[in-house]
Amino acid sequence: MVGQTELDLAQGLAGGDPVAWQSLYDEHAPAVWRFVARLLGPQRSEIADVVQETFLAAARGAKQFDPARGSLWLWLCGIARRQVALYYRKQGRTDRLKQAAARLFEQDGEYFRPGGSDTAPPRRHARLPRTRRAGSRNAL
Repeated sequence: MVGQTELDLAQGLAGGDPVAWQSLYDEHAPAVWRFVARLLGPQRSEIADVVQETFLAAARGAKQFDPARGSLWLWLCGIARRQVALYYRKQGRTDRLKQAAARLFEQDGEYFRPGGSDTAPPRRHARLPRTRRAGSRNAL
């Protein structure tokens, strides 16, 4: 059951009241930090980023908060859980991009190395007839 103070706070949040936002942050930020830290581990800067994204997402969705569905704390936990999932998804993309770049560097070596040849085609294209080389570049 949501108390009257929480209902007043929720109405203030929906109305964009800065005092309500400060009150929400002061009351729930330490608990949200601990919740996110349990999910992410000891990376302090990543925890801070996710907590910040949690409160920004809460600000964007404040009008959708329904006190009949649960407390502000549960609402913030749901948002924080979603932000942690987005963080891990983003990390996975970044890791895959780094792995792909490493594979390209291994395959093409000097062509992608800083200060390397800007005009030389990658080795795998150098073996192709000139017409096939142009066609493979256009396919990309």
